Amino acid sequence: MNFLRGDLEKLTRELVVSAEAEFESEKQVKRGGKIISKGGETYFYDGFVVSYGSVYMLCHPAKKDGTASKAIRHFYPEQFGFNI
Repeated sequence: MNFLRGDLEKLTRELVVSAEAEFESEKQVKRGGKIISKGGETYFYDGFVVSYGSVYMLCHPAKKDGTASKAIRHFYPEQFGFNI
């Protein structure tokens, strides 16, 4: 079981790294950069995570003054026009 858990952790990390690299290349954004959702809302990109078998993007909403909020939101990449 421990061997399989180790493989799962390794593959999950590889998935996150490759999703981040592909997204950053396609959207020309780095961590902390502004991205706009399909709904027209502005967020600050903070990376990818895998939870319960699904891939999510971590983002911070933009405050009224244009800076990043400390709040964290989880989105499907499709909400930003990115398919994994």
